[in-house]
Amino acid sequence: MQAEVSRLQYKHFGGFRLALAFLVVVQHFVTNVAPAGALYDAILPQEIGSLAVLIFFCLSGFVITEAAAKVYFEKPAAYLINRLLRIVPHYLGALAVSIAVHYVFLSRGTLHLAERVWPAPDLLDDAFGIRNIATNLVGFMPGANRGEIFDFVDIVWAVRVEMVFYFLVFACLVVCGSSRIRRIGLLPLAYAIGLLLVPLLVLSSLGRLPEKIGLISYFGFGAALYFTSTGKRTAPLVWLSLVGITMHFASLPTINPENGYSRDVPLQAGLLAAMLGLMIFLAFSSFARFMVADRFLGSLSYPLYLQHQNVEIALFSLAGGFSYGVVFGGIPLAVLFSYGAGRLIDPLVNGLRDRVRGGKLATPSMSHLVAAASRVAAHGTET
Repeated sequence: MQAEVSRLQYKHFGGFRLALAFLVVVQHFVTNVAPAGALYDAILPQEIGSLAVLIFFCLSGFVITEAAAKVYFEKPAAYLINRLLRIVPHYLGALAVSIAVHYVFLSRGTLHLAERVWPAPDLLDDAFGIRNIATNLVGFMPGANRGEIFDFVDIVWAVRVEMVFYFLVFACLVVCGSSRIRRIGLLPLAYAIGLLLVPLLVLSSLGRLPEKIGLISYFGFGAALYFTSTGKRTAPLVWLSLVGITMHFASLPTINPENGYSRDVPLQAGLLAAMLGLMIFLAFSSFARFMVADRFLGSLSYPLYLQHQNVEIALFSLAGGFSYGVVFGGIPLAVLFSYGAGRLIDPLVNGLRDRVRGGKLATPSMSHLVAAASRVAAHGTET
């Protein structure tokens, strides 16, 4: 079983994932808590964090498809358990911190939510009820938000979208256990699924179906890119998913429906294309000497995504209003806090994930990173 895990070919997506999470953090801090002015006006129309989330979906398509194909192909239950072990502990940690932060500042009458559109006061009155807390505990599940009165971790919407993809992959793994499907082969099945999704994507881009259906294209792009990187003839699927991404992006409203600002569509299109290009480059590249550092950086991305708004709300409530100090002091503090959350949660979970996976994937600690850097420095002095 260890041999199966070792067949995974490491791709340097870790630092890229952290950079994407950092873009989300910058967008939220600037657009939520910065005073109106030049910085706010410059960041708001670009929606850099929203674009980063779309690329997160592409990365998930690549990484999860690789794991399903190489590690979990005959173990659908292990696949789903391991996905939940990755998602749930960090989400529950962020939820616990969020509930505590909201409760402390609300009880003191100084709570400032990190958003410019304030929720109705009665939502906060019922936020700590048993029903709402119970619903938030499963807030990572698709559709759970329908029963919520107040979402303590509102950015978990992207995790709910990811979970839909995880369940679809789980269903594919179950179906692929059939001997008949095995005889058909994975690639014909992938092409059939891609063609069946085309009408849904077209209807979504035309506004006849929910806009979130168009997000399938991003996961599909990552999955197709993975197969292409292994030498499979799936370039048509890559191009088909890129067409779907283009249709989804073009269907987004030019005026933000929540805040009423105009999106800088041309620049956003350029940024999205650049991010996709960088992902393609990393998918076909290998930099073995930086693997330890890259894994370390990647391990920070998920806790940073979930925890940064807790730091926002706490600092915003302490400041009592919009502040550049909250922005420029809060962003590095959010990174440090998220690192601490990872150090607390990951060691408790990684051993169990290794047992479920059937093999160990090295998860570098700070000491490993420092040791690797020392070896590189020593090599440099010798040469």
